[in-house]
Amino acid sequence: MHKIPSPNPLRRCRLETSIDTGEGAFKRWLPHQMKSNPYTPPSADLFGGPLTGSSTVPQGVINQLLRTKSWVQFHAVLLYIFMALIILVGVIQVWFGGVLTASQSGGNVSVAYTSGTLAGALVFPALLAILFYYPASRLWKYGRRIRDLALSRSSDDLEAALNEQRAIWTFAGRMILVVIVVGVGLAAIRAVASAAASAAARGASL
Repeated sequence: MHKIPSPNPLRRCRLETSIDTGEGAFKRWLPHQMKSNPYTPPSADLFGGPLTGSSTVPQGVINQLLRTKSWVQFHAVLLYIFMALIILVGVIQVWFGGVLTASQSGGNVSVAYTSGTLAGALVFPALLAILFYYPASRLWKYGRRIRDLALSRSSDDLEAALNEQRAIWTFAGRMILVVIVVGVGLAAIRAVASAAASAAARGASL
């Protein structure tokens, strides 16, 4: 009767060791490769995921911003022109006012009085020029940020462009609130003054 030789114990130990080593390596490799359900169908992030400092802005977004760049800078140039016209009109008005005052007084008006009058007349044009300068500068910077974004396609430049846009709309919203508050205040003062005048007229008639 043929006798089957028994396996070598040392060889069997080496085989089990290699199998254990292979299973251990597979167990260490598996979690890194199968973090999600393996039966989930493949998918792609169509929206690019959250933007980081190293992410690239989609070309479609850049194209839309480039389409607004020329109009943004056009409005900035118009505001700069309006600002210059306001300053020019203020200076001309002050100059003619000074000449008229001097001619009417026969040159007897003091220099301090003339200087104070001219300075006071320049306050309103200067305030209007400042109000025009801030949105004009922000709009121009917004156009520059769009240009930088088109060259780099970096999310950092996109964030900088959106920050300039945020500043523009914040300023516009605050100015609208100021206009509303001033308008309501003037309307209230006018109503109170009209009521007081009516009461005074009725009292005088009695």
